[in-house]
Amino acid sequence: MPDDALRAVLLRAQELVTLLAEHLDVTCEALARGDASNLETYLGYELALLGTLDETFRQQHELLRRQGLTADRHGLETAIKRCADRELDALWLALRGQLEDCRERNRSNARLARQSSLRAQAALQILRGEDAKATTGYGPRGDLQNSTGSHTLARV
Repeated sequence: MPDDALRAVLLRAQELVTLLAEHLDVTCEALARGDASNLETYLGYELALLGTLDETFRQQHELLRRQGLTADRHGLETAIKRCADRELDALWLALRGQLEDCRERNRSNARLARQSSLRAQAALQILRGEDAKATTGYGPRGDLQNSTGSHTLARV
């Protein structure tokens, strides 16, 4: 596999992952602010980035297949070793780190979204005068912990 083709694919993936990481930070800030009005737009942009990243990885897989390698991490690392290019190896290591960072940012955003959803559900139950489980705090995984009780804003 020509070094240049593999390098181009990995550089493109790194560029996209960098954009995704930056955007996940913006989404996190919006979630923390409760900025629901922009979340749909942010999520649409994230999906578009992920689609482009997926296409880039398909190109990488095709490069690997043409060389008779498996289209997985082992195949990619074998291709990099065949190139005997330290810069290419460093690029792959950096990309792997960035991908893991994006996974963690995404998990964090999912926790924030879940917490926000639980708070909104509890508030709606209170507003409806239903026997709501009042949220009192966060558990060890970041989920809201519930205690039994009823809250009513007003009785007529």
